[in-house]
Amino acid sequence: MTLPYYCILMDFEMKIMNGYEATVEIRKVEKSYGVQIPIIGWINCSYNGF
Repeated sequence: MTLPYYCILMDFEMKIMNGYEATVEIRKVEKSYGVQIPIIGWINCSYNGF
């Protein structure tokens, strides 16, 4: 199977389904295909004055 993506950039502060929940669902699907795509997670953090 050819992977359509090399990695996933995941925002962990999404409104409907947070990044952790989305990652769990992605991992469930990956098991059925026998692949695992790297997931890079981040939290948007901004400071006043920058």
